[in-house]
Amino acid sequence: MEIHRLCIIGIGLIGGSVALAARARGLCREIVAADRDAEAL
Repeated sequence: MEIHRLCIIGIGLIGGSVALAARARGLCREIVAADRDAEAL
């Protein structure tokens, strides 16, 4: 099963790790992230 768009709210240690793992395994086409701190993005 492939996810078309993965949205992660909060790019901290856990959110960042989930995004990197999803990209490395090819689980989704697009990763969208949101965070209160613009520097985290």
